[in-house]
Amino acid sequence: MNRISFRQGMLLGFMLIVLLLGGVAIQSWLVVERLVDQSRRSSEQAIQLTAAIQELGERTVDIERSARQYLVLDNPVFRQRFDEHLAQSLAVVDRLDGMPSEPLLPLLGGWRMVAEALRSGLEQNIPQTEIIPLMARLAELNGLLKQAGQRWVEEQNRQTLDQLDAARLKLGGRIGLALLGALLVALAMGWWLVRPVRHLEQGQALAAELQATHSITCHAFRCDVADAGAVKTLFRELFSHSKTLDVLVNNAGVLEEGLLGMVTQAQL
Repeated sequence: MNRISFRQGMLLGFMLIVLLLGGVAIQSWLVVERLVDQSRRSSEQAIQLTAAIQELGERTVDIERSARQYLVLDNPVFRQRFDEHLAQSLAVVDRLDGMPSEPLLPLLGGWRMVAEALRSGLEQNIPQTEIIPLMARLAELNGLLKQAGQRWVEEQNRQTLDQLDAARLKLGGRIGLALLGALLVALAMGWWLVRPVRHLEQGQALAAELQATHSITCHAFRCDVADAGAVKTLFRELFSHSKTLDVLVNNAGVLEEGLLGMVTQAQL
């Protein structure tokens, strides 16, 4: 089986680091995008809900004014205004009913019932003493709708913050794992760079493999370049195999200038 070359090992290591850190970066970006989109939609819904409840309150004031004017003056013009304001108010109620705010649904149903009772009362010319409590009930329901809307907005904000905290913890864990993985890959790459042949038997096995694969003469030697005696022994062993030195690859350290074989211990 072919061994992984140095370049292949370095490329593989860099690719693993890029995949780990890049994957976490992409996941973080996607989570942030999702939370931003959700927060934007929640804010838009909260604004629409608040505006609709405020509009309903204003329309209710118009309903009450036109109803009182009709009761006092008995003028069909005021009755027509009442019907217009009521239709506009019911349209606002329908719009609120279509929003994702479940706590408001019972109140909206009650608002429709009271509005219908008020319309029927004006048509049947019931006493004013029975009309006024209905108008007061509409104003009361508007207040309850406002409070329920505020609670719904607060609940949405709390859920958004909870999701943000949960996403932050998940992202922190993923980033920690990615950094740990990148560190392990970097350590493996460092070991790949500096790994020595610590056992002569392994070096001899590698030399035999190179000799069989590439049809070359290959020998394995053990030498500690920081030990002057070991360096001299290496030269004697080299000289016993060959009287010349054609190529020298030195990637173990940096030496001061000097002739090979005449470097002192202080220069190592």
